[in-house]
This record gives sequence, C-alpha cells and structure tokens, in this order.
Amino acid sequence: MKKRTNRVGLANRPCWFVFFLFCAGAILGQEKPETADTPRLSTWTQQNLIEWWEVHPDPDSWISAGPRLQAALLAAQEQYGLDKVFENKHFRGWMIHLNWIELFPSETFDADPFWSKPETLDMFRQLSLGGEIPRLLASSLDSRDNGEKALDVLMRIAVAHPDVVGQLPTLAVAYAVVFDQPFPESWPHPFAKQEWMKIANHPVEDRFEFFLESLKARQIYLDPKKLSVRDLTYAVDSPLELTEFRYAQQVKINGIGQLAELYPAVKYDFPRAQRGDFLWPHGENYHLFEIGKRGGICADQAFFVSQTAKAKGIPSLFFLGQGRSGGHAWVGFMSAPGRWELDVAKYRGEKYPVGVAYDPQTWRRVTDAQFRFLTQEQVSNDRYEGMQLTLRWAEMNPDADFYGGLLRHARKFVPRWFSTWELEAEFLKDHPRATREVKERFWRMWITNFQGEVDMRTRGQVSLLQLLRAEGDDRAAERLEAEIIQQNKSERFDLAIKVAAEMIFLHMDRGDWDLASKECERQLTKFKRDSGGHLFYNLVQPFVERCLEAGRRELAAKAVADLGEVFQPAKNSMLDQDISDLRRLVGTPPPP
Repeated sequence: MKKRTNRVGLANRPCWFVFFLFCAGAILGQEKPETADTPRLSTWTQQNLIEWWEVHPDPDSWISAGPRLQAALLAAQEQYGLDKVFENKHFRGWMIHLNWIELFPSETFDADPFWSKPETLDMFRQLSLGGEIPRLLASSLDSRDNGEKALDVLMRIAVAHPDVVGQLPTLAVAYAVVFDQPFPESWPHPFAKQEWMKIANHPVEDRFEFFLESLKARQIYLDPKKLSVRDLTYAVDSPLELTEFRYAQQVKINGIGQLAELYPAVKYDFPRAQRGDFLWPHGENYHLFEIGKRGGICADQAFFVSQTAKAKGIPSLFFLGQGRSGGHAWVGFMSAPGRWELDVAKYRGEKYPVGVAYDPQTWRRVTDAQFRFLTQEQVSNDRYEGMQLTLRWAEMNPDADFYGGLLRHARKFVPRWFSTWELEAEFLKDHPRATREVKERFWRMWITNFQGEVDMRTRGQVSLLQLLRAEGDDRAAERLEAEIIQQNKSERFDLAIKVAAEMIFLHMDRGDWDLASKECERQLTKFKRDSGGHLFYNLVQPFVERCLEAGRRELAAKAVADLGEVFQPAKNSMLDQDISDLRRLVGTPPPP
C-alpha cells in the first residue's frame, strides 16, 4: 500500500502538530527516520485508523502491535507531560484504540466458539472504525469493572443487533458494564431469597432485544438516546425473567410521576408486620404478580415499584435505611433526563438519616446523599471523559512510577469525583514512600475537598483518625473524634454513632472494659430517642455481643437494662424484635 506523506507547511506548525504528523511503525508500520526505541504517534484521523487495520488485519498482528503502540504513547507522555497529552485528541484517540485492542481476549479467542467466528472479528474491527463504541466503553469502565467481560457482553449485543448498536450506543454499553459481573447474593434485599424469584440467565443480547421491542411498542417512558451510560445502568440492572417485565409493563401509570402513587397502591400487609414475618411468608413465589396480589411490607412495595420502573425504561433505585422503628425501604427514580426523585415513601417522621442502594456498575453501596451529590455535579462531557481516560491509562500502567501522578491528574478534570480519591487512597495505603506526613496531607485534602458531601468527608476524617491512633497521637485523635461527632450529631447522627462506637471498641481492644462501658452509657444517653436502628445495630448490639464473647456478662446486662429508656420502636417492628432477642441472649427479662 502506498503511504501518504504530508509535506505542506510543517515548518510553520507548532511542535505538537509536527510530533503527531511524524508517523511511525508503532501505528502504521511505516518506515520513518527514527530509532526503534522511540516510536512516535501519527495523527488520529479516520484514514490513519483505516490504514492501521489494513496493516494489522488479523488478531495476531493487532495483539503484537499493542506493546509498540503503548511505547509510542509513553514516549509522547514523557516528552510533552500529562497536562498536554490528555488535552490532545490524537493521544486520546490512540489511547482509546489501545484500550480497545487490549480488552480483546488475546489468549483465548481462537478456542472460543464466539470470538473465533469471522463475523465476531469483523464486527470488532467495524466498531473500532466507527470510533464511538470504543470511546464510550473506555470512558465508562470503572476500575472495579471486568473490562474483558464487558467487551464480551458488548460484542454479543453488537453481533446480534448490528444495525441498532450504532443508533443506541449508550444503551449497549450500559448493559455491558452492568452484566460484566454477577449480581450480589444479597440483591435486591434481605427479606426474600433469590431462589424464590424469577431470575433468569438470559443472554444479554436477548435483554437488549426486549428493550428494543418495548421501545418500538412505546412501553419505554424515557428516550434512551437522551440518557448517559450511567443513567441507563439504573434502568437495565435487573436479572429477572423477561416475563416479569412483561407483567410489569401492564401495570398502568399515567406518566412517570405516578410511580410515586404506585408504592401505596401495593397493599401494606399489617397483620404480617405485626406477626414479625419480615421474610416473605407466601412460599417460593416472590414474583411481581404475587406481590401485586398479596401486598407486602415496605421492601416488597419498593421492589415492586423499582422493577416496574425498569420495565418501562425508567432508571430507578431501591433504598434501605434505618429509622426510629428500625429498617425501611423506599424508592428513587429519574422523573426526566437529569432530574431524580430520591425519597418516594421515605417517611420524614421516622428520621432516616441515610438510605443505601446498589451501584449497578460495581455492586458497591451508594448512599442517597452521595448519589444526589454526584448527579448535581455540573461536569462537561469533555472533562468527565478526560478524567475517565486518565484513569484507564493509569489502569493500563499499574506498575509505572507515574501511576500516582495519573491519579492526581485525573482529579484535575473533576475534583469531586469519588473514584479518583478512592484509588489514590488505595495506592497510598501500602506504598513504601507514603510517609505519615504524605498520608496525613492527603486525608486533610480529602476532608477539605468533600466538605459538601457528608459521607465522603466523614470517611476522610475517620481514615485520618485511624492514622493518628496508629501513630500514637491520642490527643490529636481525641480532638478529631469530638469534631466528627459534633458535626454529625444532628442530621447525620448515624455517622456520629459509628465514630463513637469505634472509640468504645478501641477501649475494649485495649482491655479497658470499665471505660468502654461508661462510654457506651454516655453515648446511649446522648443519642437516645431519635437514633433508633443506627444506635442499636452499630453500637448496642455489637457492644453486648463482644461483652458476652469476653465473659463480661455483667457489662452486657448493664447495657440492655435501660434500653426501654433509649428506644421506642413501633410494636412488633424489626427493631422491637431484635431488642427482645438481645435481652433473651443476655438473660435480662423485658420491662413490665
């Protein structure tokens, strides 16, 4: 093939432009006046990408080209620095391309019935030439995703629906980053067993096809083209049988806003709640139809509403929280692109300080406050993509000396995005050059950065508190502990309780049981009445259980003796029953 050369006006071009026009074998296999040790990048153009695939027409050739392409990218970074390369479309373009071919299952493809097919390999090339899918995948993958599996899911959708993936790329990528790993065993909640549900291992391409059919039948309430990959992950994150979704689509609502009215429309089973039958009591048939017919407790109501929303293409979340009477479940959903309602049936009188839901991409827990914080962040697409691509480049170079620098650079794009800070915290945890001063400075920066997000701020404070205690700086630790409790004792008393409990457990670890008991009594007095489940499950219950394990039954009995003065849960609620169970465990009779 004849190689193209651009000889027009190079002397007047900036050095960065000249650099990228100085093409090398790293990209197209061209002969250029350079040493073998310093490969250089070409400009990122459609024509150059086409030529790359012509030079590398088969898996063996593009797999072997990866190291040289990475070397060219590293050389560019070394010469021009992080700030310039990640602002440059040529570097980004080839880095995305490298990520795409590195996700290819190079060691197993020829023995894989799907990947060894010519049509699969051809589709892999076609998607690369299109450019949009590789860019979306690279900028959507989380560090906790299984990138190879995500590509596999995406390719199966693309091969099954070649004419549609290009029209709905965000939807295809959303399925890929959700179904790249199994759903947790505790999904969706602890009040029904998964084996009682209609869960099916449908091929993801069939789920994608069902969404397309529903879209054509006008059963989808929000246009997926107007939603981001992250938005859509909350719409496709269910492993239920498609028959369950077909039933849910028959549930009539006049617009998205009526989802809120659907929650109380599922009859609350008061007799069941009074009996304390919190686990589904109607046999191994935890199906949407049965919930709609029989009713249920709050978890069943929230599950019904959230799954109905997903069946109609509406992103939704299932929240669990602790209030004055114990646990409760409520719902969040997207009412319009960019607008979320996160407190459907979150009863204000119960004082739920926080609710937690699954992040469907990583299956980690996210609080309602964190979710609201992230959705309210005004981040341009370009800056978000710059951050994500920087993190992908860091993941592709985990052992490099500049790995930590990449994490810090990613923060410059979106300073208040959680992932970048969490990755740097993991990096510093065991790094041999991370001194106490380095770690302390990092955690103080974290605390300052997240002043507007209580959960993240407190995580930073608690990590700093642990560092100070580990270093024996008890006086500074006590000051910080008092500050955390003072900041959170009102609205986010759940966090204050956790910090107070940690101090009590530290006394117990040191063998100072009397001091631990006095501190427990003091905290019970401070947080009584309104703190409900958080105070019981995070402080009282573990304190009593540890006392019993250590043979300090008298301290356990003292802790439960006055629980009636501390808690006033609704009769037969979960908290009421668990308090009774703890009394029986200690051998303390209930109050008259």
